[in-house]
Amino acid sequence: MDRFKVHLADKLRFIERSCQAFDAGDEAEVQNIATHVRVICHQTNSSTSLLTYLGATGISMLSTTDSPLGPGGQSNLARLVIECTDKGATFKSNAPLDTASKRRLILFTDWWETEVVCLTSGVQMTRRELVLAVANKDGGAHVDAKLPSNYTATKSASGLVATFLPAGGTPVEMPLESHSVATLRQIGYEILHSPDLLALRN
Repeated sequence: MDRFKVHLADKLRFIERSCQAFDAGDEAEVQNIATHVRVICHQTNSSTSLLTYLGATGISMLSTTDSPLGPGGQSNLARLVIECTDKGATFKSNAPLDTASKRRLILFTDWWETEVVCLTSGVQMTRRELVLAVANKDGGAHVDAKLPSNYTATKSASGLVATFLPAGGTPVEMPLESHSVATLRQIGYEILHSPDLLALRN
């Protein structure tokens, strides 16, 4: 078997294992998801992606954003939800996985470089920007002293808050949690459910 296909199969298996570990409660696994996605997708003059080696940069990828690509079609890949429990309420980002309301195939270059998947308080990030920020600067394959400003804003949700009014109580302001983390988990889901990409392993 072509060794690049073997490497792709390995990366997909690693991403699958990291997604399983994430779902079991280890959110730090998004660092591994980002690093393996980078190896598959990221092409530079000094670093060749697996898709380039395989001559497959023209494939389609699964997109689960709520809005279609194009002007005005920017939305969050992760779902913003208020969760209420006996201990109180939280404002979180969750990866919708199979429950994503939209599923469509788009060209890899649009999926990787163009479609906005994080949109908080006017700060936008594409899959490429988010994956590279985590893989190259925030614990994936390297830790940098300074993080990109758009990633820092996305990671902290730019101070985005929701106001929860409990019955008979006083309003509580809740900051958004886990936005970049949930987005990376959903990117892992898309990778593992993109038919053209999966077919390249064989």
